[in-house]
Amino acid sequence: MRYFLASLVVCLLLVLGGCQSPGTVTTAPTAEATATEAAVPTEEPAATEEPAATEEAAATEEMTSTEEMSSTEEMTATEDMSSMEGMTSTEEMTSTEEMSPTSMSDDEKVTNAMSAGPQFITADARVLDWPSEEGADAVELRAGTNGWLCRPDDPYTPVNDPRCFDANWQQINGKAFGTEREAHNALGVAYMLQGGNAANNDDPDVAEPAAGEEWQTDPPHVMVNIPMEWDLSVYAHEHQMEGPWVMFGGTPVEHMMFPIEMVPVEAEAGDDKIANALSAGPTSIREGAGVIDWPTEAGGEVSELRPGTNGWTCITDNPGSPTNDPMCLDDQWVIWLKAYLAGEEPEITKVGFAYMLQGGSDTNNADPTLTEPPAGGEWVISPPHVMFLSPEPLDLSNYSSDHHEGGPWVMFGGTPYEHIMMPLTDPVQEH
Repeated sequence: MRYFLASLVVCLLLVLGGCQSPGTVTTAPTAEATATEAAVPTEEPAATEEPAATEEAAATEEMTSTEEMSSTEEMTATEDMSSMEGMTSTEEMTSTEEMSPTSMSDDEKVTNAMSAGPQFITADARVLDWPSEEGADAVELRAGTNGWLCRPDDPYTPVNDPRCFDANWQQINGKAFGTEREAHNALGVAYMLQGGNAANNDDPDVAEPAAGEEWQTDPPHVMVNIPMEWDLSVYAHEHQMEGPWVMFGGTPVEHMMFPIEMVPVEAEAGDDKIANALSAGPTSIREGAGVIDWPTEAGGEVSELRPGTNGWTCITDNPGSPTNDPMCLDDQWVIWLKAYLAGEEPEITKVGFAYMLQGGSDTNNADPTLTEPPAGGEWVISPPHVMFLSPEPLDLSNYSSDHHEGGPWVMFGGTPYEHIMMPLTDPVQEH
């Protein structure tokens, strides 16, 4: 009985005094544990008063940052977690558990979606949210008036990746290859100016990278889809390749990825022609691109300033135009340029791509034969843009031909030199 009473007294002292029972080990709280305790409301002290077992303490020390604080009950997004806008790498956000579809307000989602493209397009675009759960319908966040559709950051991918699609893209994308798709004779275009990522470059149904692999992170880019299949024996289909590549090749959602990078003007023609020419394209193609210069007289031929190794050719600022306008061209555009200079019809055999990241200027938008603006007219000044050639005549009912309107437009429509201009920034003043 005496032993029982003594034991009872000891137990009471342990409970009231917060002492340890025999066999437990006292450990000083780590900085991580202190932070966790600070996030717990003071009305619930029991969890911090109960000593953890040795095994639990060891596990806590080995936990990663996402395991230490994974629920919104322990850490609010506004007080203890950097906002999505501050995330700069996949190391800072690698799990879909850390970003839920509701982590942004509707207004923030609209603003985020608008960052995918130039403001003159996104200001009047429809904005559609992602489904809140599998099987749910997407919610319209804002109605649009210009045929464009923008979506905010996909909450189930590790980097910020809003996107905007034109009406042609929406008509083609996802349709099975065949007569219905081919009947829509147009190139669809889309913007992802914040960049993007994918679990797999070839399979659109893969939701997570395979074991041991990482997310494919893509630079800012624009995208093109066409009614017919891309010929994967002609076009690259690995995102590590220089220049454009095909994503999801052979599926109804396949499209061409066209990486862009706004680069500063490095030199005006006459100072360093090679540097000037290369400033028209992104870093990914500049190192191996060949460089040519304009003919010294009408009817002459271009001259080579340096050979290339990657299939891209850049040409210097055109001395006959009022603005700095170098170009970087793929093989189809080189064919186009040489035919244009010779007054001949180009023989285009596949979709062609070109960069004019310094912008450009033309005598007019409709007639490729004019060497000066028409009487009373002004030079057509284009913002930084990319250009697309089609081997088939374009259905001009699917595109604007007004370069003032905003968004992609057709230049020299209905002529052998017609092509699509896709601006990357807002329009500039003409002079």
